[in-house]
Amino acid sequence: MILILLTALKSPGKAMLFSLIFPGGGQFYNEAYIKGIILGGAESFLFYLSYRENMLANKEPENRDYHLSMMRKYLFWGATVTVYSIADAWVDANMYGFDEETKIGRLNFILKPFAFGINIKW
Repeated sequence: MILILLTALKSPGKAMLFSLIFPGGGQFYNEAYIKGIILGGAESFLFYLSYRENMLANKEPENRDYHLSMMRKYLFWGATVTVYSIADAWVDANMYGFDEETKIGRLNFILKPFAFGINIKW
């Protein structure tokens, strides 16, 4: 048996937009705070490293190629984390409020957003 509770649903479009505009914003919108902190921190850190390498490329002309190469690498990984964050926010918004209960014989598996349980009936 699968139960879907109709609670306050989250908009996938809003979640994606928040995730695009604010690092980790889509995760915070979907109330996935730990994921929001991790993804937002990773995005911010990678884009900061990219900015820093750009500044170093301007300050050190003899190592310009190296710093620009590193800047592009950090931009690539920052964009990758951002795309992942947007996709994750979309999935979380679509799955928000989804509870699942599965019965197999005498075992009863329950999966909820913040809990997982197994009931054994004798």
